[in-house]
Amino acid sequence: MFAAVIQSSQLGLEVGLMGEAHLVPFGGQCQLIPGYTGLMKLARNSGQVVDIYAEAVRMNDKFALKLGMERNLEHEPLTAPGGFPASDEERGDVVGFYAVGVLKDGSRTFVAMGRKEVERIRDGSRGYQAAKKYKKESTWDTDFVAMGLKTAIRRICKFLPKSPELATALAMDEQAGRQNLNLDDVINGSYTPVVDKDTGEIVDVADGGKTGNSNAATSTKLEKLEKIVAALRDANSVEALDEIYIRAEGDLDDANLEIAMREYRKCKDAISNSLI
Repeated sequence: MFAAVIQSSQLGLEVGLMGEAHLVPFGGQCQLIPGYTGLMKLARNSGQVVDIYAEAVRMNDKFALKLGMERNLEHEPLTAPGGFPASDEERGDVVGFYAVGVLKDGSRTFVAMGRKEVERIRDGSRGYQAAKKYKKESTWDTDFVAMGLKTAIRRICKFLPKSPELATALAMDEQAGRQNLNLDDVINGSYTPVVDKDTGEIVDVADGGKTGNSNAATSTKLEKLEKIVAALRDANSVEALDEIYIRAEGDLDDANLEIAMREYRKCKDAISNSLI
């Protein structure tokens, strides 16, 4: 627990009711799990991000998403008489989430995720799997909207400039259940996620690294990444690049998506320069 508390202090996140970070028991260890408000705080603290926010879209809202050369996102929540916001019950069930990031140069970027995609990510969560195994409620059960907002914030952070604190917080969130925080490392500031140097993936410390079936899974992930990178390099327009990357978001894990994003940016710059 001491290591987790010290780590939260070093990141500048307040543990508790503000929701910036939470201390969660997992497998006999105390894990530090950043909340979505904490991730937004760290993104703003980088000095490169002016604003960052996420919203839930409900069935009776008006929502329009346009991709391609002129990307745009419009969301008009259902209103009650007098133009005031309607209640969640009136707006209907949640059908998706989106997050927006505004950089200091005024440029904006956004991500949008349908409910099924968010639920797929939920189903792969170690915390959610453990709760179902032991027939307990998880945060996904008690506060689905907050977890959906956090999922969208995590996704948008992939496209934003990252401070060391934000990069560490994102890695710790991805490592939930397998952080293996060491007090000495945390105190001297040398804690870093355990990463496979070949694939860029976070190694499952609790399992002593990737072996057996996990090797096969890693091989499959790497094959997917290689196909997506090849497709990005073969694309001959920015619109084609956008479509390939959007599909990749549903196929790759966080670490490999970071690699794909870097390749996407290089290819986009190359295409843009060729049009000048």
